[in-house]
Amino acid sequence: MFIDRYLTMYGEEGRSWLEGFTILRDELRKYWSLSDSKPITDLSFNYLEYVTTQNGQKAVLKIGYPHPELATEIEPLRFFNGEGADKLIDAKPEKGALLLEQIFPGHKLLTFCDDDNATRIAGQVMTKLWRAAPEGELFPSTERWCEGFERYQRSFAGEGPIPSDIFQRAWGLAKDLLTAQPEKMLLHGDLHHQNILMDRDGNWHAIDPKGVIGEKAFEIGPLLHNPIPELLQVNDVEVLIQRRLEILAEITGL
Repeated sequence: MFIDRYLTMYGEEGRSWLEGFTILRDELRKYWSLSDSKPITDLSFNYLEYVTTQNGQKAVLKIGYPHPELATEIEPLRFFNGEGADKLIDAKPEKGALLLEQIFPGHKLLTFCDDDNATRIAGQVMTKLWRAAPEGELFPSTERWCEGFERYQRSFAGEGPIPSDIFQRAWGLAKDLLTAQPEKMLLHGDLHHQNILMDRDGNWHAIDPKGVIGEKAFEIGPLLHNPIPELLQVNDVEVLIQRRLEILAEITGL
């Protein structure tokens, strides 16, 4: 699946990158003096392996095709500095590589059966992460992300895969929300059940930040429509979502 995704997303460039991957991985292991490499088999968009650093620290080596989104993961991790998120040990953005602290045992929030408890934990992680928006254009904004509506409309002059009435309603809501944003913050951008892990002391850490500038309420979206497919199996999803909103409002003050 990992290989298929790279070929689908990056075509011949992805194939070329995959052909040189073993050499790249070995170079990075040598550069950071890593040992005890144990590849993680459950891969999605990036290669991951458990490693031990030269000073004996347990870490995770993350390697991906060097695209902008992987690069923007590095900067928010530096801003969060281990407060509510996994700590960045080092990075080589030109190689698409990050060396991260290992969250052990790394249980995902997804494993929690009590949705109320999982929602509270996610809300607490959110409040730890949020930072005042830094100056400059180091991070993308919610406005830039929502330019995807315009790209979609250009790509599908007629009827696209999304029914036009749903697309127009979503775009209209996005425009209204963007023009009414209060104070903008540095957000995680993709905070949901699979991106929150527990360490041995029972502390929770966010992983895989996108790093986006927007209002706090924007952060809640990914949590509300996850986890999939489990959420689709709930008998009364409206009641569940309403309950999540009440809990998040209490914790975040939104």
